[in-house]
Amino acid sequence: MQVEISKSHICVGLKHNFLYRGDIDSLKSLMSFYDINMGVQNIFPKYVSMGILRKKIAKAIAYRTDAHCISRSLSLQIHEDINRLELYIYLDGYIQGFNSANQANALEKEALKYYNSKDLANKKYLFQFKNLNREIRTFKKRLRSELIKRERKSEKVLATVYEFSNKIIKDKTYSLNKYVDRQLELDRDGINPASVMIPREDLKIIYKETFKFILNTCTNLYIDAYWNGLNERVLKRYR
Repeated sequence: MQVEISKSHICVGLKHNFLYRGDIDSLKSLMSFYDINMGVQNIFPKYVSMGILRKKIAKAIAYRTDAHCISRSLSLQIHEDINRLELYIYLDGYIQGFNSANQANALEKEALKYYNSKDLANKKYLFQFKNLNREIRTFKKRLRSELIKRERKSEKVLATVYEFSNKIIKDKTYSLNKYVDRQLELDRDGINPASVMIPREDLKIIYKETFKFILNTCTNLYIDAYWNGLNERVLKRYR
């Protein structure tokens, strides 16, 4: 028991160092730990397009002439932070799915309807990246609903996103006036800055929109990662 607790503390420390300090060595050590102790290797997170966030922010402050300039400046400031958070969430979801024995039993039962043991032993992926038949789509949809209900009760992803956003994203958002490259436009009085400083009310709107985007992205990412980890767990039984 003490060994397991020690291992858990090590993982928590490594993930924290990577997430909040950007320590790549901690990430490498964490991945090595998962590989050695769990045999987990097929981890390929999908990163969200920052272009989507830029559009959402620009739309939220469309009344400003420099809306696109502001959204672009913020995305440049936080894209690496969001990438780290996404990887953190993905790893958490993947490992949770990988460790879900009951769900793996249910998915294995479905898999054996389509593949024999030899097929499964030779497969690199199960149902992660291919078009799914109706039964598997139903299974995945049911799992997604269950995970969403579980998240609403535990608020695990929400807590992680809130803490990270409050510590990292919020400060960068409210410091946008330091970063926005101001363009010039010709008006009746000559060449003047295209806009005034971003007021706090606008910064609140920007931060709220950014937080909503990150939370939605991370919730979906966690569910996708859980599914991928679950599929990997089934295949590990035949390798």
